[in-house]
Amino acid sequence: MPRLISQLYLSNKEMTLFAYGTQQPWLDIGATSLFNTSQYYSLNGFKDVDCYLEHNLQYQTESLNVVVLAMGMPKQELIATQLKLQSKNKMIIICGGAILDFQAGRVKRAPTIFRKLGFEWLYRFALEPKRLFSRYVVGIPLFFLNVYRSSTKRVL
Repeated sequence: MPRLISQLYLSNKEMTLFAYGTQQPWLDIGATSLFNTSQYYSLNGFKDVDCYLEHNLQYQTESLNVVVLAMGMPKQELIATQLKLQSKNKMIIICGGAILDFQAGRVKRAPTIFRKLGFEWLYRFALEPKRLFSRYVVGIPLFFLNVYRSSTKRVL
């Protein structure tokens, strides 16, 4: 994600940046690190959906608006959908999970080998099994079961 933000800077000098997620001081530390600037708009990740919509509408500009949502699923996806529906301007919405916490140094990233092999989730699960159990052990198999069921239904 930092590389994506850097590429956006190279192609769009005029951008309005938003960071929604985590809590202070991690929110400002992470957003400043991710955006490589202190010029952005932010809200912590523990507000009602309407707060983010109102905040974004208040500060979005006609230039490219880049919104990083770092509050976890399904909240960030719900907010992303609502932002897209309400925006009248150019907007890139990035659902980044723990990116602001990673950038702030609050949460340790998995070793490079885990990330390259696509097993960062396993590393994080080993560090936080209680918090992530329902997501990885229950949620993922349930997701694939629902995909399978929906793909085998007959359409009349």
